[in-house]
Amino acid sequence: MEGTAFAGYLFPTRLGQAWNAGMLVLMLSVQSSLTMAYVDTDKVRWSSPEQAIQSEFSAGFTTESRVAALAVMVESAKLRRELLTDRNTSTLAPSFPCPPAGSGLEDSGRHVIEVHHYLRHKIWADNFDFCRGSFGLWTKGAGVESPLRAATIATAVGLKPGQLVLDVGSGCGNYAQWYYEWFGARTIGLDYTEEAVKFAQESVAGAAPAQFCWMDISGYLGDWLPSRSIDLAVSFGVFYYLRVDVGRFEAGPEPMPGEGFANATRTPCDRLAATHLTQCRVAREMFRVVRELGYVWIGHLGSYKGKWDPKRVWGKNYWPCCFREELLRQEVSLREVPESKLFASHIDWDPTYSLILKRLS
Repeated sequence: MEGTAFAGYLFPTRLGQAWNAGMLVLMLSVQSSLTMAYVDTDKVRWSSPEQAIQSEFSAGFTTESRVAALAVMVESAKLRRELLTDRNTSTLAPSFPCPPAGSGLEDSGRHVIEVHHYLRHKIWADNFDFCRGSFGLWTKGAGVESPLRAATIATAVGLKPGQLVLDVGSGCGNYAQWYYEWFGARTIGLDYTEEAVKFAQESVAGAAPAQFCWMDISGYLGDWLPSRSIDLAVSFGVFYYLRVDVGRFEAGPEPMPGEGFANATRTPCDRLAATHLTQCRVAREMFRVVRELGYVWIGHLGSYKGKWDPKRVWGKNYWPCCFREELLRQEVSLREVPESKLFASHIDWDPTYSLILKRLS
């Protein structure tokens, strides 16, 4: 594949060009800053870094600015990895016993919407070989935004060399590669698309300490992954494929009318944690396997004008109700963080947010 090598990954040519343009922007910015040193400061209206960032955001981030931001984050992460790595740092791939192949997919309670999502990803992987042509199983790939998200999440939680990451919806295995090359972490990835898991196992597992399992975590839980064994459990751009409640899927008329089944009722707050196949249930399973002071990061919630946001479909207290008992026992901190600035998103994008959990005890 023709492209530009960056941080151990071959970027397509368009990103290589964006990288060069991004570096040019940085060089011009530095030159401009040096020039300002010789300007009469009494005549210059100085702005704070926060104001400058707000100005850039209001103009909309460009591909070049995203690439430049990613370059800085990656280089700092790689330096931090070198500083923190010692002889006790594990580089062994995880070796948990994966559930039987395809576990959870056979659940008979699947709705037509869930089957539609599964078949769409299967076609992308089987017929269009999307793993080789993009950074994930998206129609046009995720471009530089996908590695930028991975780097931002790992930097925010302080991911360290040797730590274990659980990637729910691991797709083609890109996060596992980046988390190892940039942060020195190890990954176990789960995905319900068989061809994507095969690609990750063959193309990523040999180059990074990673393990991949073909399963649907929403339909298969069990205790195959021990409690409190993971440092970071992450899932990005996955949860909106899962139902919000027993019979509630999405708000609005597209692509299916209503909120799921015609007679769907809302599960009461105190019973939401026990629902099956739901976003809440998967989030709780991710939290179960996280160590003390470890993190769960679930990103890209509220996608597409909020129609897949559980807070819109079920109610604004969806996540606090999902972790009601843990919050009462002060075992978890829960944050809902807007993503509009966090991942250098375009200002015209639909508003999304991340759910960030930290195990306190």
